[in-house]
Amino acid sequence: MVVRQRAADGTLDEPRVVTSGSDYALHPSLAVTTGGSLWCAFDVLTVQGHGGSGPTRLRPADSVGADPTQIEGMRLAGEFVPPELRPDISAHLRAVRIDPRGFAEPAGVLAPHLDVVPGGLPRLCADPSGGLTIAYRVHRRLPLMTYYWEVATQALGPAGWEPPVTIHGSDGTLEEPAVAALSDGALVALQSDGRLERGLAWTEGFGGRACPDLLEHHGQVVWHGMQRTGTIRSAAVQSAGPPGSVAVGAAGTALHNDDRLESRAWTSNKGQTQRYRTTAQSTEYTVYWGDLHRHSLISRCTAGDEPTLEDFYRYSWDVCEYDFWAVTDHSENSTDYQWWSIQKIADLFRVDGRFVPLYGFEWTGLMGHQNVIYGDVARGAPIFSSYAAGSDTPAGLWEGLAQYPAHPAITIPHHPGSAMVPYDWDYGSEQFLRLAEVFQACRGNYEDDGCFRQYSDGTRPGTFVLDGLRRGQRFGLIASSDHGHGASYVGAYAERLDRASVFEALQARRVFAATTRDVLVDFRVGGAFMGEEVSLSGPRVVEVFARGYCELARVDVLRDGVTVHSAVPDLDLPEGWLALPLRMEWGQSPVQADWSGRLQVDGGDVVATSYWSPEIVAADRHSVRWVAQTKSFGESYGSQRGGVEVTVAGPADAVVHVVTPQATLRVPLGELPDRVVG
Repeated sequence: MVVRQRAADGTLDEPRVVTSGSDYALHPSLAVTTGGSLWCAFDVLTVQGHGGSGPTRLRPADSVGADPTQIEGMRLAGEFVPPELRPDISAHLRAVRIDPRGFAEPAGVLAPHLDVVPGGLPRLCADPSGGLTIAYRVHRRLPLMTYYWEVATQALGPAGWEPPVTIHGSDGTLEEPAVAALSDGALVALQSDGRLERGLAWTEGFGGRACPDLLEHHGQVVWHGMQRTGTIRSAAVQSAGPPGSVAVGAAGTALHNDDRLESRAWTSNKGQTQRYRTTAQSTEYTVYWGDLHRHSLISRCTAGDEPTLEDFYRYSWDVCEYDFWAVTDHSENSTDYQWWSIQKIADLFRVDGRFVPLYGFEWTGLMGHQNVIYGDVARGAPIFSSYAAGSDTPAGLWEGLAQYPAHPAITIPHHPGSAMVPYDWDYGSEQFLRLAEVFQACRGNYEDDGCFRQYSDGTRPGTFVLDGLRRGQRFGLIASSDHGHGASYVGAYAERLDRASVFEALQARRVFAATTRDVLVDFRVGGAFMGEEVSLSGPRVVEVFARGYCELARVDVLRDGVTVHSAVPDLDLPEGWLALPLRMEWGQSPVQADWSGRLQVDGGDVVATSYWSPEIVAADRHSVRWVAQTKSFGESYGSQRGGVEVTVAGPADAVVHVVTPQATLRVPLGELPDRVVG
């Protein structure tokens, strides 16, 4: 944060830096006391996993050895809640007096022992008696991922900040309070929607108990976790008198908060300033970067750690550096008012040529979750719930969307293959199912059973992305993020950065999935570009241009779900040696199990790499060692799986030796290409 003050003659002084460091200083509020002192209160947020590609993110070789059970950006799993729904974020409040000589903080603590994640939205008020009051929101968590916020106030007295006082009946969403001066204190106005009572009565269903009195989504029943706009309440709070003396910090020294660890891979590659452009069928296309799967606080499937809509838009613009995106909150959790708000804020932040939000929502059906993304349409797009009669199957959803030709849309399945809710590939639509989400930063890869960076909940054979292609479905592949604060990307080849052009690229399947920004693929078969359909006879010429964040490991070409060709770099091996990429798989135990172990190559080498699987804690020329555990999260999520990837090289008689607490294997390297060892 920076501050500028205006002198009596109207001139502005030079900007002064108030905060520094890697943490976020947000939601500033200013007040001037009767003595002429300028005060500023604000939130400080520490977001781990900031812009990273999630729990399967590869670790640089120089960080091998870090505790692999500490998943970047996620807290430890609960008994029934996996780590991807427990983002690692912390927050606290600060309030300072801004003096010509520096910044001063009073004694006492703001929000002591209180949770203000993902932000308290503080508001300051100075009253005529010389007092200063701060009001802010406090996060209260209930069982089963239910939560609410209430308003607390603190007065600044001669000895510093007084203890907080919470306002009865202030339970509601994360909506900032308003404060106005009274003669000896402040009047606090706030929004309340009664969600505490409903949270305590939470019963069954995705989002809670069915509430027939909330008849939205085309007149159908919606769910208990959804909230109304509520009512406005107010309360008067007493001043503690003029503040006492406050120690002033070092002159000109900014307030430093520096607990966040950088996770964005592309920040170290600032040389990539030129956008990639290419021509296909005489049309020039530019790669734009986006995300089509993001949840704000409107969704009710975490513990209230997601950002508000406005904060998430700023995070998407400033941190993730999206060119386009869509907030896709669960329709089953969204009232008509919230759906209107999602569309409204998308229009407010829209700047063609710079940042293009699209309307979207998540349809959370039992046959698989899908994100519905609209094109260049007027506000008023329809929304459908998977719990409403007529739209409780993918076919019903598509039939409903088809009734609104003025609002063209596509639907994108995500986390197929997951134990929780895989996608049912019996359902397909040439018109609507144009894309599938193969990778997400919240979890990992759902390409195929046994794929690179496969996530631990990908345990449902026959439901992965490649299974859909094997069934004859035709769709493009994207990556996105889902929950948390990581970031994975849709790379879209579009003519311009506006809604119409971006949606046309999505609909035409002119896209690719990127685990992180600035990786690239340009793929053509017989001159036809990505997303096109073409009939060819005779030999096919396949052209690939690919760029990674380090040296490419290989390029695989698949046909009918089977790898038919791989291009790999020349490893300059001794004559008679072969190189073999391996994946060691484990898991699906009904109880918690330890799979820590090592792989050693006797008479051969482990191929060195710049990045390793996150489970690997040691690597040298002849061996790797990993630490890994799995557990079962019960009926909904099932038992986890896991694995590590490594390439080994050597002569055919070299021996690969694998040791874990569960099994020991010794296999000649020459025998591995022709069989799976279990």
